[in-house]
Amino acid sequence: MNRDILEFLESLPKDSIKALEISGEHYKNYFTNYTNYKYPTFDLLNPRLIESTFQVVIVEQVLEHVKNPFVACKTIYDLTSPGGTAIINTPFLIRLHGLPDDYFRFTPNGLKYILESSGFVNVKIKSFGNKRCVQGNLLNWQKHRFYHSMRNDPNLPVMVWAFATKP
Repeated sequence: MNRDILEFLESLPKDSIKALEISGEHYKNYFTNYTNYKYPTFDLLNPRLIESTFQVVIVEQVLEHVKNPFVACKTIYDLTSPGGTAIINTPFLIRLHGLPDDYFRFTPNGLKYILESSGFVNVKIKSFGNKRCVQGNLLNWQKHRFYHSMRNDPNLPVMVWAFATKP
């Protein structure tokens, strides 16, 4: 997932892109014009007046924490400039974690449906996981080690992510 996102970001003209990240500040060094809205301070269900839109909107590990992901995705759509891209990632088979609460898990088709229902087009969904990842993350947060299998099993996704375009 991280490799996919970084590959996409590195393909963009860094100096001319206006970017927003809703979550931490993982990607601030990739853009000259970067804004960060901290979650949960920034409420995707009751956003403040949206005065600006962004060519790239990154929502990392947030959607599982909102009570209404359909409303949240509509807010993400409203924050995305026409022709812009939203990048959303969320866990699927991973243990519960509050911030302040944990409500949902999204299958690849479920995340695609929510994004398309919000108005996004050209939604590209990917996922990654395997049995060992699932087992490891149910007990502890696992870091990648060179000896861990990187074989993907589409039926056991740990993470699901999407690139979606606003028409």
